[in-house]
Amino acid sequence: MTINVLDPFAGAGVVKGVSTGKSLKELREFKNQLATDMQKHLDANENDWKDEHEAQHGSYVSAMQDVTKQIRRRESLDVPSFGSDANDQSASYVTMIDGAGKRHFAVTKEQKFANVPFVGGSRPRDCRYAAGEYLRAMVTGVTSSTPPSIGAALSRGNATSAGYLLPPQFSADVIDLARSKSVIMEAGAITIALTGADFSIGRLLNDPEVKPKAENAKFHESEITLGRTTITPRLIGCIVTASREMIEDAPNAAELIQLSMASALANSLDRFGVHGLGTGEEPMGLMNYPDVASTSDSDPISYINVAGAAMAVRVNNHEPMAAILNTIDDHVLGMTTDSQGRWLGPPPPLENVMRLESTHVPQNSFVVGDFTKFAWGIREGATVEIGETSEAFERHQVCFKIFFRGDTALIDSTAFHKVTTNAE
Repeated sequence: MTINVLDPFAGAGVVKGVSTGKSLKELREFKNQLATDMQKHLDANENDWKDEHEAQHGSYVSAMQDVTKQIRRRESLDVPSFGSDANDQSASYVTMIDGAGKRHFAVTKEQKFANVPFVGGSRPRDCRYAAGEYLRAMVTGVTSSTPPSIGAALSRGNATSAGYLLPPQFSADVIDLARSKSVIMEAGAITIALTGADFSIGRLLNDPEVKPKAENAKFHESEITLGRTTITPRLIGCIVTASREMIEDAPNAAELIQLSMASALANSLDRFGVHGLGTGEEPMGLMNYPDVASTSDSDPISYINVAGAAMAVRVNNHEPMAAILNTIDDHVLGMTTDSQGRWLGPPPPLENVMRLESTHVPQNSFVVGDFTKFAWGIREGATVEIGETSEAFERHQVCFKIFFRGDTALIDSTAFHKVTTNAE
Protein backbone atom coordinates (compact mmCIF):
# COMPACT_ATOMS: atom_id res chain seq x y z
CA MET A 1 0.00 0.00 0.00
CA THR A 2 1.24 3.49 -0.82
CA ILE A 3 0.14 6.34 1.44
CA ASN A 4 -1.67 9.27 -0.18
CA VAL A 5 0.52 12.24 0.76
CA LEU A 6 -2.31 14.73 0.27
CA ASP A 7 -4.47 12.78 2.73
CA PRO A 8 -2.07 10.34 4.41
CA PHE A 9 -4.76 8.95 6.71
CA ALA A 10 -7.27 8.20 3.96
CA GLY A 11 -8.30 4.57 4.06
CA ALA A 12 -5.87 3.81 6.86
CA GLY A 13 -8.47 3.66 9.61
CA VAL A 14 -6.84 6.55 11.47
CA VAL A 15 -8.15 10.05 11.97
CA LYS A 16 -5.79 12.83 13.03
CA GLY A 17 -5.68 12.88 16.81
CA VAL A 18 -7.88 9.79 17.24
CA SER A 19 -7.37 6.18 16.34
CA THR A 20 -10.56 4.65 14.97
CA GLY A 21 -10.41 1.08 16.11
CA LYS A 22 -7.00 0.12 14.71
CA SER A 23 -4.85 -2.10 16.85
CA LEU A 24 -1.37 -1.17 18.02
CA LYS A 25 0.06 -3.65 15.50
CA GLU A 26 -1.87 -2.00 12.65
CA LEU A 27 -0.71 1.46 13.71
CA ARG A 28 2.91 0.30 13.70
CA GLU A 29 2.47 -1.25 10.25
CA PHE A 30 0.97 2.01 9.03
CA LYS A 31 3.96 3.93 10.43
CA ASN A 32 6.42 1.58 8.72
CA GLN A 33 4.62 1.98 5.39
CA LEU A 34 4.64 5.75 5.85
CA ALA A 35 8.41 5.72 6.47
CA THR A 36 8.96 3.58 3.37
CA ASP A 37 6.91 5.91 1.18
CA MET A 38 8.67 8.96 2.61
CA GLN A 39 12.07 7.50 1.73
CA LYS A 40 10.88 6.67 -1.80
CA HIS A 41 9.68 10.24 -2.19
CA LEU A 42 13.07 11.60 -1.10
CA ASP A 43 15.01 9.23 -3.37
CA ALA A 44 12.84 9.93 -6.40
CA ASN A 45 13.09 13.72 -6.16
CA GLU A 46 16.46 14.28 -4.54
CA ASN A 47 18.11 15.67 -7.69
CA ASP A 48 15.21 17.92 -8.71
CA TRP A 49 13.71 19.13 -5.42
CA LYS A 50 10.88 21.63 -5.90
CA ASP A 51 8.36 23.45 -3.72
CA GLU A 52 5.69 20.82 -4.34
CA HIS A 53 8.10 18.10 -3.22
CA GLU A 54 8.77 20.06 -0.02
CA ALA A 55 5.02 20.35 0.59
CA GLN A 56 4.55 16.61 0.09
CA HIS A 57 7.45 15.89 2.42
CA GLY A 58 5.83 18.14 5.03
CA SER A 59 2.64 16.10 4.75
CA TYR A 60 4.61 12.92 5.40
CA VAL A 61 6.30 14.47 8.44
CA SER A 62 2.99 15.69 9.86
CA ALA A 63 1.39 12.28 9.35
CA MET A 64 4.37 10.55 10.94
CA GLN A 65 4.17 12.78 14.03
CA ASP A 66 0.44 12.16 14.36
CA VAL A 67 0.59 8.37 14.12
CA THR A 68 3.60 8.32 16.48
CA LYS A 69 1.44 10.07 19.09
CA GLN A 70 -1.22 7.41 18.69
CA ILE A 71 1.31 4.60 19.08
CA ARG A 72 2.77 6.14 22.23
CA ARG A 73 -0.69 6.55 23.70
CA ARG A 74 -1.63 2.97 22.89
CA GLU A 75 1.66 1.65 24.30
CA SER A 76 1.06 3.36 27.65
CA LEU A 77 -2.63 2.55 27.94
CA ASP A 78 -4.62 -0.57 27.11
CA VAL A 79 -7.62 0.31 24.95
CA PRO A 80 -10.59 -2.12 24.72
CA SER A 81 -13.73 -1.45 22.67
CA PHE A 82 -17.24 -1.08 23.97
CA GLY A 83 -20.29 -0.45 21.83
CA SER A 84 -22.06 1.49 24.57
CA ASP A 85 -23.76 3.95 22.29
CA ALA A 86 -24.48 3.63 18.60
CA ASN A 87 -24.20 7.39 18.22
CA ASP A 88 -20.79 7.60 19.90
CA GLN A 89 -18.11 8.14 17.28
CA SER A 90 -15.31 7.14 19.67
CA ALA A 91 -16.66 3.99 21.29
CA SER A 92 -13.33 2.67 22.56
CA TYR A 93 -12.35 3.59 26.09
CA VAL A 94 -9.02 3.44 27.84
CA THR A 95 -9.07 1.05 30.78
CA MET A 96 -6.78 1.35 33.79
CA ILE A 97 -6.27 -1.27 36.48
CA ASP A 98 -5.56 0.16 39.92
CA GLY A 99 -3.45 -1.37 42.70
CA ALA A 100 -6.44 -3.31 44.00
CA GLY A 101 -7.11 -4.86 40.59
CA LYS A 102 -10.22 -2.75 40.01
CA ARG A 103 -10.93 -1.52 36.48
CA HIS A 104 -11.54 2.17 35.80
CA PHE A 105 -12.39 3.70 32.43
CA ALA A 106 -10.61 6.79 31.14
CA VAL A 107 -12.20 9.15 28.63
CA THR A 108 -10.26 11.25 26.12
CA LYS A 109 -11.40 14.71 25.15
CA GLU A 110 -13.08 13.38 21.98
CA GLN A 111 -15.20 10.91 23.94
CA LYS A 112 -18.18 11.27 26.25
CA PHE A 113 -18.24 10.51 29.96
CA ALA A 114 -21.93 9.67 29.53
CA ASN A 115 -21.06 6.76 27.22
CA VAL A 116 -18.69 4.99 29.62
CA PRO A 117 -20.15 1.48 30.06
CA PHE A 118 -20.97 1.61 33.77
CA VAL A 119 -22.11 5.28 33.75
CA GLY A 120 -24.54 4.63 30.92
CA GLY A 121 -28.26 4.43 30.75
CA SER A 122 -30.25 5.52 27.76
CA ARG A 123 -30.39 9.29 27.44
CA PRO A 124 -33.73 10.98 26.61
CA ARG A 125 -34.39 11.68 22.96
CA ASP A 126 -37.27 14.07 23.57
CA CYS A 127 -35.17 16.91 25.05
CA ARG A 128 -31.70 18.31 24.54
CA TYR A 129 -30.98 19.61 28.05
CA ALA A 130 -32.23 16.72 30.16
CA ALA A 131 -30.55 17.77 33.41
CA GLY A 132 -31.96 21.28 33.11
CA GLU A 133 -35.44 19.94 32.35
CA TYR A 134 -35.18 17.58 35.31
CA LEU A 135 -34.23 20.39 37.70
CA ARG A 136 -36.89 22.67 36.29
CA ALA A 137 -39.54 20.01 36.90
CA MET A 138 -38.25 19.59 40.46
CA VAL A 139 -39.19 23.24 41.03
CA THR A 140 -42.41 23.54 39.03
CA GLY A 141 -43.62 19.95 39.25
CA VAL A 142 -44.51 17.94 36.16
CA THR A 143 -46.51 20.14 33.77
CA SER A 144 -47.87 19.76 30.26
CA SER A 145 -44.59 21.12 28.89
CA THR A 146 -42.43 18.59 30.77
CA PRO A 147 -40.88 16.02 28.36
CA PRO A 148 -42.31 12.52 29.00
CA SER A 149 -38.86 11.08 29.76
CA ILE A 150 -38.34 13.67 32.52
CA GLY A 151 -41.72 12.95 34.06
CA ALA A 152 -40.94 9.24 34.00
CA ALA A 153 -37.54 9.80 35.65
CA LEU A 154 -39.11 11.90 38.41
CA SER A 155 -41.83 9.32 39.00
CA ARG A 156 -39.19 6.68 39.72
CA GLY A 157 -37.97 8.79 42.62
CA ASN A 158 -34.38 9.89 43.18
CA ALA A 159 -34.74 11.66 46.52
CA THR A 160 -32.02 11.08 49.10
CA SER A 161 -31.34 12.50 52.54
CA ALA A 162 -28.96 14.96 50.88
CA GLY A 163 -31.26 16.12 48.12
CA TYR A 164 -31.87 14.62 44.69
CA LEU A 165 -29.53 12.32 42.85
CA LEU A 166 -29.63 13.10 39.15
CA PRO A 167 -30.10 9.98 37.01
CA PRO A 168 -26.59 8.91 35.86
CA GLN A 169 -27.18 9.75 32.20
CA PHE A 170 -28.35 13.27 33.15
CA SER A 171 -25.49 14.12 35.49
CA ALA A 172 -22.93 12.66 33.06
CA ASP A 173 -24.25 15.01 30.36
CA VAL A 174 -23.60 17.98 32.66
CA ILE A 175 -20.06 16.72 33.29
CA ASP A 176 -19.52 16.29 29.54
CA LEU A 177 -20.76 19.81 28.91
CA ALA A 178 -18.38 21.09 31.59
CA ARG A 179 -15.51 19.12 30.03
CA SER A 180 -16.23 20.68 26.64
CA LYS A 181 -15.87 24.16 28.18
CA SER A 182 -12.70 23.33 30.13
CA VAL A 183 -9.32 24.51 28.82
CA ILE A 184 -7.33 21.72 30.44
CA MET A 185 -9.67 19.15 28.90
CA GLU A 186 -9.33 20.81 25.50
CA ALA A 187 -5.56 20.49 25.92
CA GLY A 188 -6.00 16.71 26.10
CA ALA A 189 -6.36 15.82 29.80
CA ILE A 190 -8.22 12.56 30.28
CA THR A 191 -11.16 11.92 32.61
CA ILE A 192 -11.05 8.76 34.73
CA ALA A 193 -14.48 7.49 35.72
CA LEU A 194 -13.80 6.23 39.23
CA THR A 195 -15.69 3.26 40.61
CA GLY A 196 -14.41 3.43 44.18
CA ALA A 197 -13.24 5.78 46.91
CA ASP A 198 -9.55 5.85 45.94
CA PHE A 199 -7.60 5.06 42.80
CA SER A 200 -3.90 4.20 42.68
CA ILE A 201 -1.79 3.44 39.62
CA GLY A 202 1.91 2.89 39.09
CA ARG A 203 4.03 5.75 37.85
CA LEU A 204 7.36 5.47 36.08
CA LEU A 205 9.90 7.78 37.72
CA ASN A 206 12.88 6.93 35.53
CA ASP A 207 13.55 4.94 32.36
CA PRO A 208 15.96 1.97 32.20
CA GLU A 209 19.31 2.70 30.56
CA VAL A 210 20.28 0.57 27.55
CA LYS A 211 23.96 0.21 26.63
CA PRO A 212 25.92 -1.85 24.09
CA LYS A 213 28.04 -4.75 25.35
CA ALA A 214 31.23 -6.43 24.24
CA GLU A 215 31.35 -10.10 23.31
CA ASN A 216 31.20 -12.38 26.38
CA ALA A 217 30.72 -9.36 28.63
CA LYS A 218 27.77 -8.95 30.95
CA PHE A 219 24.81 -6.85 29.97
CA HIS A 220 24.55 -3.49 31.69
CA GLU A 221 22.30 -3.64 34.75
CA SER A 222 19.73 -0.89 34.95
CA GLU A 223 16.88 -0.27 37.35
CA ILE A 224 13.54 1.40 36.89
CA THR A 225 12.01 3.37 39.73
CA LEU A 226 8.27 3.15 40.17
CA GLY A 227 6.11 5.51 42.16
CA ARG A 228 2.41 5.66 42.90
CA THR A 229 -0.23 8.14 41.88
CA THR A 230 -3.28 8.15 44.15
CA ILE A 231 -6.54 9.88 43.39
CA THR A 232 -8.61 10.68 46.47
CA PRO A 233 -11.94 12.19 45.40
CA ARG A 234 -12.68 15.54 47.01
CA LEU A 235 -16.02 17.31 47.17
CA ILE A 236 -16.30 19.98 44.46
CA GLY A 237 -19.44 21.91 43.64
CA CYS A 238 -21.25 25.18 43.13
CA ILE A 239 -24.52 26.94 43.92
CA VAL A 240 -26.63 28.43 41.14
CA THR A 241 -29.39 30.89 42.07
CA ALA A 242 -32.28 31.47 39.69
CA SER A 243 -35.52 33.41 39.61
CA ARG A 244 -38.64 31.29 40.03
CA GLU A 245 -40.40 33.41 37.42
CA MET A 246 -37.63 32.66 34.92
CA ILE A 247 -37.80 28.92 35.64
CA GLU A 248 -41.58 28.86 35.25
CA ASP A 249 -41.94 31.18 32.26
CA ALA A 250 -38.75 31.19 30.15
CA PRO A 251 -38.93 28.66 27.29
CA ASN A 252 -35.15 28.19 27.46
CA ALA A 253 -34.97 27.85 31.25
CA ALA A 254 -33.72 24.25 31.08
CA GLU A 255 -30.91 25.27 28.73
CA LEU A 256 -29.88 28.21 30.93
CA ILE A 257 -29.85 26.08 34.09
CA GLN A 258 -27.76 23.32 32.54
CA LEU A 259 -25.32 25.67 30.81
CA SER A 260 -24.78 27.76 33.94
CA MET A 261 -24.02 24.68 36.03
CA ALA A 262 -21.69 23.31 33.36
CA SER A 263 -19.83 26.63 33.10
CA ALA A 264 -19.34 26.75 36.86
CA LEU A 265 -18.06 23.17 36.94
CA ALA A 266 -15.75 23.84 33.96
CA ASN A 267 -14.30 26.79 35.85
CA SER A 268 -13.60 24.47 38.79
CA LEU A 269 -11.94 21.87 36.55
CA ASP A 270 -9.58 24.54 35.23
CA ARG A 271 -9.05 26.42 38.48
CA PHE A 272 -8.03 23.34 40.44
CA GLY A 273 -6.64 21.36 37.49
CA VAL A 274 -4.28 24.13 36.39
CA HIS A 275 -3.31 25.88 39.62
CA GLY A 276 -4.89 24.08 42.57
CA LEU A 277 -2.76 24.39 45.69
CA GLY A 278 -3.13 20.79 46.85
CA THR A 279 -3.65 21.88 50.48
CA GLY A 280 -6.63 21.02 52.65
CA GLU A 281 -9.45 19.79 50.44
CA GLU A 282 -8.15 21.56 47.32
CA PRO A 283 -6.82 19.29 44.54
CA MET A 284 -3.26 19.78 43.31
CA GLY A 285 -3.04 21.70 40.03
CA LEU A 286 -0.62 20.73 37.27
CA MET A 287 1.51 23.85 37.72
CA ASN A 288 1.99 23.16 41.44
CA TYR A 289 3.19 19.55 41.20
CA PRO A 290 6.77 19.80 42.55
CA ASP A 291 8.26 17.14 40.26
CA VAL A 292 7.25 18.90 37.02
CA ALA A 293 10.43 20.41 35.54
CA SER A 294 10.51 24.20 35.41
CA THR A 295 12.62 26.98 33.93
CA SER A 296 12.95 30.65 34.86
CA ASP A 297 13.55 32.91 31.87
CA SER A 298 14.82 36.46 32.30
CA ASP A 299 13.18 37.44 29.01
CA PRO A 300 9.47 38.23 28.57
CA ILE A 301 7.19 35.63 27.04
CA SER A 302 7.87 34.85 23.38
CA TYR A 303 7.64 32.02 20.89
CA ILE A 304 11.30 31.30 21.72
CA ASN A 305 10.72 30.30 25.34
CA VAL A 306 7.48 28.47 24.45
CA ALA A 307 9.40 26.47 21.82
CA GLY A 308 12.14 25.87 24.38
CA ALA A 309 9.62 24.28 26.74
CA ALA A 310 8.30 22.13 23.88
CA MET A 311 11.86 20.99 23.18
CA ALA A 312 12.33 20.07 26.85
CA VAL A 313 9.24 17.84 26.63
CA ARG A 314 10.49 16.19 23.43
CA VAL A 315 13.88 15.52 25.00
CA ASN A 316 11.98 13.37 27.50
CA ASN A 317 10.48 11.35 24.62
CA HIS A 318 7.03 12.95 24.76
CA GLU A 319 5.24 14.92 22.07
CA PRO A 320 3.79 18.20 23.41
CA MET A 321 0.13 18.62 22.53
CA ALA A 322 -0.63 22.06 23.97
CA ALA A 323 0.65 25.12 25.78
CA ILE A 324 -1.61 26.82 28.34
CA LEU A 325 -0.83 30.47 28.99
CA ASN A 326 -2.31 33.28 31.02
CA THR A 327 -4.99 35.15 29.06
CA ILE A 328 -3.01 38.39 28.95
CA ASP A 329 0.23 36.61 28.02
CA ASP A 330 -1.54 34.76 25.23
CA HIS A 331 -2.80 38.07 23.85
CA VAL A 332 0.70 39.58 24.03
CA LEU A 333 2.18 36.57 22.24
CA GLY A 334 -0.49 36.73 19.55
CA MET A 335 0.35 40.40 18.90
CA THR A 336 4.03 39.68 18.16
CA THR A 337 5.29 41.45 15.03
CA ASP A 338 8.55 41.63 13.12
CA SER A 339 10.62 44.78 12.50
CA GLN A 340 8.25 45.78 9.70
CA GLY A 341 5.10 45.40 11.76
CA ARG A 342 3.99 42.11 10.20
CA TRP A 343 2.29 39.53 12.41
CA LEU A 344 4.47 36.63 13.45
CA GLY A 345 3.05 33.14 13.78
CA PRO A 346 4.44 30.18 15.70
CA PRO A 347 7.75 28.68 14.47
CA PRO A 348 7.88 25.12 13.01
CA PRO A 349 8.52 23.40 16.40
CA LEU A 350 5.15 24.75 17.58
CA GLU A 351 3.08 24.05 14.47
CA ASN A 352 1.31 21.06 16.07
CA VAL A 353 1.15 22.51 19.60
CA MET A 354 -2.22 24.06 20.51
CA ARG A 355 -2.01 27.45 22.22
CA LEU A 356 -4.69 27.82 24.87
CA GLU A 357 -5.33 30.52 27.43
CA SER A 358 -6.78 30.57 30.94
CA THR A 359 -7.16 33.18 33.64
CA HIS A 360 -6.19 30.45 36.13
CA VAL A 361 -2.59 30.41 34.85
CA PRO A 362 -0.54 33.04 36.74
CA GLN A 363 0.67 35.88 34.55
CA ASN A 364 4.22 35.53 33.17
CA SER A 365 4.12 31.74 33.37
CA PHE A 366 2.89 28.85 31.24
CA VAL A 367 3.03 25.08 30.92
CA VAL A 368 3.66 22.93 27.84
CA GLY A 369 3.17 19.19 27.61
CA ASP A 370 1.41 16.04 26.57
CA PHE A 371 -1.80 16.54 28.53
CA THR A 372 -2.91 12.94 28.08
CA LYS A 373 -0.48 12.34 30.95
CA PHE A 374 -2.69 14.41 33.27
CA ALA A 375 -6.11 13.33 34.49
CA TRP A 376 -9.18 14.34 36.40
CA GLY A 377 -10.69 11.43 38.33
CA ILE A 378 -14.45 11.84 38.77
CA ARG A 379 -16.83 9.61 40.70
CA GLU A 380 -19.92 8.71 38.71
CA GLY A 381 -23.04 10.74 39.39
CA ALA A 382 -23.68 14.29 40.54
CA THR A 383 -25.91 15.23 43.44
CA VAL A 384 -28.25 18.19 43.27
CA GLU A 385 -29.98 19.84 46.20
CA ILE A 386 -32.70 22.47 45.90
CA GLY A 387 -33.19 24.99 48.66
CA GLU A 388 -33.75 28.59 49.60
CA THR A 389 -31.78 30.97 51.74
CA SER A 390 -33.69 33.65 53.60
CA GLU A 391 -32.55 36.19 51.02
CA ALA A 392 -33.56 33.90 48.12
CA PHE A 393 -36.98 33.43 49.73
CA GLU A 394 -37.44 37.18 49.97
CA ARG A 395 -36.45 37.56 46.31
CA HIS A 396 -38.62 34.62 45.15
CA GLN A 397 -35.57 32.70 44.00
CA VAL A 398 -34.47 29.09 44.17
CA CYS A 399 -30.95 27.76 44.76
CA PHE A 400 -29.50 24.69 43.05
CA LYS A 401 -26.43 23.13 44.63
CA ILE A 402 -24.63 20.69 42.35
CA PHE A 403 -21.56 18.80 43.48
CA PHE A 404 -19.43 15.82 42.58
CA ARG A 405 -16.34 14.13 43.95
CA GLY A 406 -13.08 14.33 42.02
CA ASP A 407 -9.32 14.77 42.16
CA THR A 408 -6.39 15.35 39.81
CA ALA A 409 -3.59 12.93 38.94
CA LEU A 410 -0.23 13.54 37.31
CA ILE A 411 0.47 10.34 35.39
CA ASP A 412 3.94 11.27 34.08
CA SER A 413 5.73 14.41 35.25
CA THR A 414 8.34 14.17 32.47
CA ALA A 415 5.61 14.95 29.90
CA PHE A 416 5.39 18.59 31.05
CA HIS A 417 7.57 21.66 31.41
CA LYS A 418 6.73 24.89 33.26
CA VAL A 419 8.26 28.26 32.45
CA THR A 420 8.26 31.51 34.40
CA THR A 421 9.14 34.56 32.34
CA ASN A 422 10.11 38.10 33.20
CA ALA A 423 7.41 40.80 33.10
CA GLU A 424 7.88 43.02 30.08
